[in-house]
Amino acid sequence: MGFFNACMTTPDPAANAPEHLSQQDIHIWLSQPASIFDPALLKAYQALLDREEHARWARIKIPRVQHEYLIAHALLRLTLSRYAPLPPTAWRFSRNTYGRPEVANPEQLSLRFNISHTKGLVACAVTREQAIGVDVETLERSNRLLDIADRYFSPQECADLQRLPGSQQHAGFFDYWTLKESFIKAKGMGLALALDSFGFQLHAGPGRKTIGLTVADTLQDTPAHWAFWLYQLGPNHKLALCCENPAQMPFPSSIRPRIRQFMPTAHTPPMTIELLGTSHHAETLA
Repeated sequence: MGFFNACMTTPDPAANAPEHLSQQDIHIWLSQPASIFDPALLKAYQALLDREEHARWARIKIPRVQHEYLIAHALLRLTLSRYAPLPPTAWRFSRNTYGRPEVANPEQLSLRFNISHTKGLVACAVTREQAIGVDVETLERSNRLLDIADRYFSPQECADLQRLPGSQQHAGFFDYWTLKESFIKAKGMGLALALDSFGFQLHAGPGRKTIGLTVADTLQDTPAHWAFWLYQLGPNHKLALCCENPAQMPFPSSIRPRIRQFMPTAHTPPMTIELLGTSHHAETLA
């Protein structure tokens, strides 16, 4: 999986011409919060937040989580300004019925986004028109994963996970978890989406896994309406991406994800990126 390194020392990419983003493109921007600690840069990022974002940031009591929130929301504004002639402070957001944030600037409604952050990593995914969901998770968590699966996974997912050799169950848990989160976020329904209304199947194949989705009739949806990608990011993180595929295009799909790395400090080492799996109607750019 190819990627580009973006080294930025100023929080205003809108000073440059907007980047091209077609309806077939997905750009996923990554940032490593622990590498961003310059006080002047953090102060500049705080200045990008609107009143609501700043209030939410100030209410977070855990320093690491507060820092990740700041980097995630600064990254969102900086990223959106790569694709439109607006400064990062000009972006306005609304929420759908279930609370998912959306671009509210009337002239930029075609831009769709989703953000995710976990210990050590922030991700921001951007598309045009299509609904998008991204989830990143640290692999450091190890307590009671099978108990969590019993509570939140479908019976078939639990059975498939338990059939894995013990040494593979930890990694397998996060495959399912990130995929489920990405789908929930793309659907934009939050907790209103019943966890027993959908499930994933992961089939080993030459070089990568094939991701399958089943949905209950009550969801009034079809698996071909969605495309999925699963990545390993460095040794400690996984990322799952879900994108709407409204044309239900067969393989190979023309939806093209690219992972790019936002590194405002030149000494930040880039993460290694490995594509682990795709849905049968999805592809990726090398």
